[in-house]
Amino acid sequence: MNARTKTAYSLRPMGYSEGTSMIEARSVSSTLLGVPMNYYAILLSFLLLIASGLFWVWVRVEHIKTAYHINDLQNQLIQLDETERLLEVERASLRRPDRLRRMAKKQFKMHAPRVQQVINLGTKNL
Repeated sequence: MNARTKTAYSLRPMGYSEGTSMIEARSVSSTLLGVPMNYYAILLSFLLLIASGLFWVWVRVEHIKTAYHINDLQNQLIQLDETERLLEVERASLRRPDRLRRMAKKQFKMHAPRVQQVINLGTKNL
């Protein structure tokens, strides 16, 4: 190997179409820590492939978790709507005039006012 040009010489069998020289120059790839650089490129490509695969899996898992969360919230909304409907029915039942009248007579011993107890204020402004 020539140190100046970083060229190596190899001997290989000479074919019929080749020239008369049996010595051919070929370039040597550079190395890092004794490992050829093209191995690092392959390793980097492999690591990027693994990282992108893991990222895709993470995105899918988050998508599924979000879909389950949305489904839970929709179910909770349906339950709250049902509870609201039941409470509105109960409120209407509790505010029925005949129920209030019966409750006023039994629990609070109230009765309708007599004629002497009614005061007409009229239409005068106070």
